[in-house]
Amino acid sequence: MTTRQSIEELNASPLAPAPSTRPLWRSKSEHPGKILVADDESLSAASLILSLRALGYTVIGPAHDGEHAIELAFSTLPDMALLDARMSTDTDGLDAAKAMFNDLMLPVVIVSAFSDREQVNVAAQAGVFGYLVKPVSKEQLRPAIEVAWARFNQYMSKEIEAEVLYRHLEDRRDIDRARWVLVERGIADESEAMRELRRRSRVSGRSLGEVAREVLQD
Repeated sequence: MTTRQSIEELNASPLAPAPSTRPLWRSKSEHPGKILVADDESLSAASLILSLRALGYTVIGPAHDGEHAIELAFSTLPDMALLDARMSTDTDGLDAAKAMFNDLMLPVVIVSAFSDREQVNVAAQAGVFGYLVKPVSKEQLRPAIEVAWARFNQYMSKEIEAEVLYRHLEDRRDIDRARWVLVERGIADESEAMRELRRRSRVSGRSLGEVAREVLQD
């Protein structure tokens, strides 16, 4: 099987079984509004941002590495992220994609100069809903984004995932509330609040949702 076939499989294959007759998820919008961009190549990032704005999307970023992308995602809560797969730090786009999907249920489209099968397979396991190979034109972006958004909403509607998905959605709500509680209490400013929650999560070995609810109960 060719690499292009691998990418097409990732872009087209379902992530979960067929939907039940009782959908459990309703997207707040038919189209994503805010899209986070992360790419450590300034020219590539600028090109993506210009194309996205021309297509009518609100752009967040660019983030210069995976860790920066995660922080921006937690602080701004975008609808989707476009991430370069390989960035020049320990936390790359695939690491960021996994964190965003696991903690925020945020769909990611990978934009990469690399298209080897191993990387595509890793992307498929990281909550990635689309994969584009650089250079990416404006004409390629909109359909890729819309297909990824549709696949994400289809995934979210699966009854088989209901319990886990609802827990993630509740976690996301509590994390956002806890972030502002830390700001209001003067424990951290707005830019540091998410970092503080993530620090407490790492130190305690608990999930961000658990840490957030502890903050809310204090």
